[in-house]
Amino acid sequence: MGSLWESRPILLAMMRHFGCIFCKEQVTQLSTHRARIRAAGGELIILGNGTPQQAAWFIEDYKVEAPVYTDPDLVSHGLLGAKRGNIIDPRVVLRGASAVLHGFRQTKTMGPAALNGGIFVITPANEMPYRYISRFAGDHPDPEVALLALEAAAKVPVA
Repeated sequence: MGSLWESRPILLAMMRHFGCIFCKEQVTQLSTHRARIRAAGGELIILGNGTPQQAAWFIEDYKVEAPVYTDPDLVSHGLLGAKRGNIIDPRVVLRGASAVLHGFRQTKTMGPAALNGGIFVITPANEMPYRYISRFAGDHPDPEVALLALEAAAKVPVA
C-alpha cells in the first residue's frame, strides 16, 4: 500500500465495511472535496475490508470515483489502529437517524460490523500529520481539519 503515497500525500478514508450506512455518508461527503484534494497534489483513497466483489458493488452503487481498495485480512486496519466498538450505542442510533434523513441506507454487512473506521493523511515521507480513529460507528471528523492537514503536507518538500 505504501506506493499509494510514494509520490503524493493521500487522504485515506478507512471504512467499517462496504455496506455501512455511515461509510457511504462519509465517502460521499469526502468525494465532494476531491477537486480540492487533487488541487493540493493529493488523492482521496478509500480502504474497506470486504471482498473485491463487494468493493466493486460499492463503487458501482455509490458511483465512487476515488480509488477503492480492500483488505479483507484487516492488516491495514490493525496497523492504522482501527478500534472495535459497540454497535449498540445511543450515539450510533442518533447518527443513524441523521444518515437516513440524508438519504443513506444500511445494506448487507460486508465486513466486521463492530470495526470502526478512521481518516488519515499520509505523506511521501511516511508521516501521518493527521489521524482520526472513529470512537463509534458514524463518528466522523470535520473534513475541513483533514483537508487542511493534507494541504499543509502537500507543501512540504519530500527529501
